[in-house]
Amino acid sequence: MENIGLIILVVVVVGAFTALLTWFQARKKAEVWQGTVIKIKHKMVDRNSSEEGTAHLEEFVYVHYRTDRGKKGKLSLRVHGFNQQFPDLKVNDRLDKQAGEYYPKKA
Repeated sequence: MENIGLIILVVVVVGAFTALLTWFQARKKAEVWQGTVIKIKHKMVDRNSSEEGTAHLEEFVYVHYRTDRGKKGKLSLRVHGFNQQFPDLKVNDRLDKQAGEYYPKKA
């Protein structure tokens, strides 16, 4: 019987965490802003989860931007995704994020 209380607690915690992540993603998707690219940075990231294993490096592109309201933000994309979404993006280019979209588009 004492295990039922633990199971219920775990289900409640997992449900609350899932609801929180869903709410956060919905807020991000609903954002609307326009901004300017201020920096584009390439970085190799080690995706190996164990300390003893061989390195599993992946290249990421970080696009730093400033919205027209002055808020700074950053997009993190794998190189392949960056090349598909923003093939010719440069510093000082304009970005336009519309509601319902996960990523902005080049204006």
